[in-house]
Amino acid sequence: MTVGKHKWGWLPALLLCLACGSGDRQENTPEWQATLAAKQCYEALYLQKQPEGFLYGRLHAGELPQDYRQQLVEAYRGHIRLVERQHGGVKTVDMARTALPDSTLGVMQVFLQLRFNDGKTEEVVVPMVDDGGRWRMK
Repeated sequence: MTVGKHKWGWLPALLLCLACGSGDRQENTPEWQATLAAKQCYEALYLQKQPEGFLYGRLHAGELPQDYRQQLVEAYRGHIRLVERQHGGVKTVDMARTALPDSTLGVMQVFLQLRFNDGKTEEVVVPMVDDGGRWRMK
Protein backbone atom coordinates (compact mmCIF):
# COMPACT_ATOMS: atom_id res chain seq x y z
CA MET A 1 0.00 0.00 0.00
CA THR A 2 1.35 3.40 -0.85
CA VAL A 3 2.25 5.77 1.93
CA GLY A 4 0.68 9.21 1.90
CA LYS A 5 -2.51 11.03 2.59
CA HIS A 6 -4.60 8.48 0.64
CA LYS A 7 -3.23 5.37 2.39
CA TRP A 8 -6.61 4.47 3.92
CA GLY A 9 -8.80 6.81 1.86
CA TRP A 10 -10.18 3.85 -0.09
CA LEU A 11 -11.59 2.16 3.02
CA PRO A 12 -14.97 3.98 3.11
CA ALA A 13 -15.48 3.23 -0.58
CA LEU A 14 -14.63 -0.42 0.01
CA LEU A 15 -17.09 -0.68 2.88
CA LEU A 16 -19.81 0.88 0.74
CA CYS A 17 -18.95 -1.42 -2.12
CA LEU A 18 -19.28 -4.51 0.04
CA ALA A 19 -22.39 -3.40 1.90
CA CYS A 20 -25.58 -5.37 1.51
CA GLY A 21 -29.08 -4.13 2.20
CA SER A 22 -30.90 -5.54 5.19
CA GLY A 23 -34.07 -3.46 5.42
CA ASP A 24 -37.27 -4.23 3.57
CA ARG A 25 -38.09 -7.36 1.62
CA GLN A 26 -36.73 -6.10 -1.73
CA GLU A 27 -33.36 -5.34 -0.14
CA ASN A 28 -33.02 -8.92 1.06
CA THR A 29 -33.08 -10.45 -2.41
CA PRO A 30 -29.84 -11.54 -4.07
CA GLU A 31 -30.73 -9.39 -7.09
CA TRP A 32 -31.02 -6.26 -4.95
CA GLN A 33 -27.82 -6.99 -3.03
CA ALA A 34 -25.80 -7.67 -6.21
CA THR A 35 -27.16 -4.53 -7.88
CA LEU A 36 -26.44 -2.38 -4.83
CA ALA A 37 -22.89 -3.71 -4.53
CA ALA A 38 -22.21 -3.03 -8.23
CA LYS A 39 -23.70 0.47 -7.96
CA GLN A 40 -21.57 1.28 -4.93
CA CYS A 41 -18.40 0.03 -6.64
CA TYR A 42 -19.04 2.22 -9.67
CA GLU A 43 -19.87 5.17 -7.42
CA ALA A 44 -16.54 4.61 -5.65
CA LEU A 45 -14.77 4.79 -9.01
CA TYR A 46 -16.59 7.65 -10.72
CA LEU A 47 -18.21 9.79 -8.03
CA GLN A 48 -15.77 9.39 -5.12
CA LYS A 49 -12.76 8.91 -7.41
CA GLN A 50 -11.53 6.03 -5.28
CA PRO A 51 -10.16 3.42 -7.71
CA GLU A 52 -8.93 1.34 -4.77
CA GLY A 53 -12.51 0.84 -3.59
CA PHE A 54 -13.52 -0.20 -7.09
CA LEU A 55 -10.62 -2.67 -7.27
CA TYR A 56 -11.41 -4.25 -3.92
CA GLY A 57 -14.99 -4.76 -5.08
CA ARG A 58 -13.60 -7.30 -7.55
CA LEU A 59 -13.52 -11.00 -6.81
CA HIS A 60 -10.08 -12.13 -5.55
CA ALA A 61 -8.64 -8.59 -5.67
CA GLY A 62 -6.86 -9.16 -2.37
CA GLU A 63 -5.04 -12.15 -3.84
CA LEU A 64 -3.45 -10.16 -6.67
CA PRO A 65 0.25 -9.30 -6.40
CA GLN A 66 0.83 -5.80 -5.00
CA ASP A 67 2.52 -4.49 -8.15
CA TYR A 68 -0.35 -5.70 -10.33
CA ARG A 69 -2.94 -4.14 -7.98
CA GLN A 70 -1.05 -0.84 -8.24
CA GLN A 71 -1.03 -1.09 -12.04
CA LEU A 72 -4.79 -1.64 -12.03
CA VAL A 73 -5.35 1.35 -9.72
CA GLU A 74 -3.26 3.54 -12.04
CA ALA A 75 -5.21 2.27 -15.06
CA TYR A 76 -8.49 3.11 -13.27
CA ARG A 77 -7.17 6.60 -12.50
CA GLY A 78 -6.35 7.04 -16.18
CA HIS A 79 -9.86 5.91 -17.08
CA ILE A 80 -11.37 8.42 -14.66
CA ARG A 81 -9.31 11.20 -16.30
CA LEU A 82 -10.45 10.06 -19.75
CA VAL A 83 -14.12 10.09 -18.75
CA GLU A 84 -13.67 13.55 -17.23
CA ARG A 85 -12.08 14.85 -20.46
CA GLN A 86 -14.68 13.27 -22.74
CA HIS A 87 -17.85 13.81 -20.69
CA GLY A 88 -17.00 16.11 -17.80
CA GLY A 89 -17.19 13.11 -15.46
CA VAL A 90 -20.05 10.95 -14.26
CA LYS A 91 -23.01 12.68 -12.64
CA THR A 92 -24.92 9.63 -11.37
CA VAL A 93 -24.80 5.85 -11.33
CA ASP A 94 -28.32 4.42 -11.44
CA MET A 95 -29.58 0.88 -11.03
CA ALA A 96 -31.25 -0.33 -14.23
CA ARG A 97 -32.02 -4.05 -13.96
CA THR A 98 -30.59 -7.45 -13.04
CA ALA A 99 -30.55 -10.78 -14.85
CA LEU A 100 -29.43 -14.21 -13.70
CA PRO A 101 -28.15 -15.78 -16.95
CA ASP A 102 -26.68 -18.95 -15.44
CA SER A 103 -27.92 -19.98 -12.03
CA THR A 104 -25.50 -22.95 -11.91
CA LEU A 105 -22.52 -20.56 -12.00
CA GLY A 106 -24.15 -18.08 -9.63
CA VAL A 107 -23.33 -15.14 -11.90
CA MET A 108 -25.73 -12.21 -11.78
CA GLN A 109 -25.65 -9.68 -14.61
CA VAL A 110 -26.24 -6.19 -13.22
CA PHE A 111 -27.10 -3.36 -15.58
CA LEU A 112 -26.16 0.15 -14.47
CA GLN A 113 -26.94 3.44 -16.18
CA LEU A 114 -24.10 5.98 -16.12
CA ARG A 115 -25.25 9.57 -16.54
CA PHE A 116 -22.45 11.88 -17.61
CA ASN A 117 -22.15 15.58 -16.86
CA ASP A 118 -22.47 16.35 -20.59
CA GLY A 119 -25.97 14.82 -20.63
CA LYS A 120 -25.03 11.54 -22.33
CA THR A 121 -25.81 8.15 -20.82
CA GLU A 122 -24.27 4.71 -21.11
CA GLU A 123 -25.45 1.33 -19.86
CA VAL A 124 -22.80 -0.99 -18.44
CA VAL A 125 -23.16 -4.67 -17.63
CA VAL A 126 -21.42 -5.82 -14.46
CA PRO A 127 -21.11 -9.58 -13.83
CA MET A 128 -21.44 -10.15 -10.08
CA VAL A 129 -20.77 -13.29 -8.04
CA ASP A 130 -21.67 -14.21 -4.49
CA ASP A 131 -18.41 -14.49 -2.53
CA GLY A 132 -19.50 -15.99 0.75
CA GLY A 133 -22.44 -13.64 1.27
CA ARG A 134 -20.85 -10.57 -0.34
CA TRP A 135 -21.45 -9.71 -3.95
CA ARG A 136 -18.31 -8.85 -5.89
CA MET A 137 -17.55 -7.98 -9.49
CA LYS A 138 -16.30 -10.92 -11.50
